[in-house]
Amino acid sequence: MFVEDLTVFFADFAVDATLGGVPVRGLLDSAPVMAFDTVAGSNPIFTLPTGSVTGDPRALALIVSGGATYTVRDWNDDGHGVTTLQLEAT
Repeated sequence: MFVEDLTVFFADFAVDATLGGVPVRGLLDSAPVMAFDTVAGSNPIFTLPTGSVTGDPRALALIVSGGATYTVRDWNDDGHGVTTLQLEAT
């Protein structure tokens, strides 16, 4: 089993947010997806330590420091301590 302390990584590169009203820290990737030199869509994701996610986060609000607000559409726990939230802008 992969055992790595990712605390430093999230401390250095993450942004502050709230997930369902609970403070969290994670990495936001909201850049448009490019395909064949054109914008193919937007699939914002927020990556955070799995320990920061309690239960099923679908339909919870994610409010990122600076004002961006999203709704969690889906999520994936990679089994190694990192969870990725698929977001929808609200």
